[in-house]
Amino acid sequence: MALMPLEAMISGLMVATALLTFGGCLLLSLATLWPFCILVALARDTVDLKTACTATFLVLWVLVFGWKRLSNDLNDFAKAMEQHLVRRKLYRYSALVFPAFFYPVFGYATYRSALFVFAALAVFVEFLRFRKPQVNEYVKSLFAPVGRAQEAEHLSSTTMFLAGSALATLFPDPLGVIAMIILILGDAWAALCGTRFGKRPLIEGKTLEGSVGCFIACFLSCLLVSKLLFLPLPILAVAIASLVTTVIEIVTPKGLDNFTMAPAAALVLFLFSGGF
Repeated sequence: MALMPLEAMISGLMVATALLTFGGCLLLSLATLWPFCILVALARDTVDLKTACTATFLVLWVLVFGWKRLSNDLNDFAKAMEQHLVRRKLYRYSALVFPAFFYPVFGYATYRSALFVFAALAVFVEFLRFRKPQVNEYVKSLFAPVGRAQEAEHLSSTTMFLAGSALATLFPDPLGVIAMIILILGDAWAALCGTRFGKRPLIEGKTLEGSVGCFIACFLSCLLVSKLLFLPLPILAVAIASLVTTVIEIVTPKGLDNFTMAPAAALVLFLFSGGF
């Protein structure tokens, strides 16, 4: 945190997400995510190679002396993967490859095109599913570890997620990227906080604790990623976008929030940041 504070805070948000997802596994989460922190810092010229090597040595030293704890975390991870919610969220986290790697390497135009292509392919598969029962059965078996039972006869949340993320890219660079991260982390924190800590129900299975978790994840991810991308978003714009996204997550029917959250976040950020 002393050597690369912003990158450390972003990695810390991801570690907190992992802790919330797996119910522990602190050292395993750190061991998995620390290279990302150093690589981002090198890419942004926040640190030089000597400092990065020093940080790498310190991390490896911790992992060597914490090996027993790390092996225990691996066992806890295996147990957590038996839960459907954990598998589903881990599957959704895989979409972070788009904003974390695809966008920095290929740029916003290619990022937008890729999302629209994937969304179009997903819609085409949905069309085949409803026309050909054998295709539907194959897709159901393929996504059995992460799919919901009700998705067998309706649009899948993956299709709506890709379509909503693609629509968010119609707003200026990099709002679509930020909106996708808000969707992934905000939706995950809402479900996980609601499942693990939810005691005060709101509407249709939503809880106050889940909604608070959603707002925190949206606010922190939006604020930190905007600073990472050198985008001077006003704090008020970040707060309003996080609040609107949280409200949409509460009131939108289950599954449809995957389609609505990202475009709403991008729209609010666009309106309250001066429109670029």
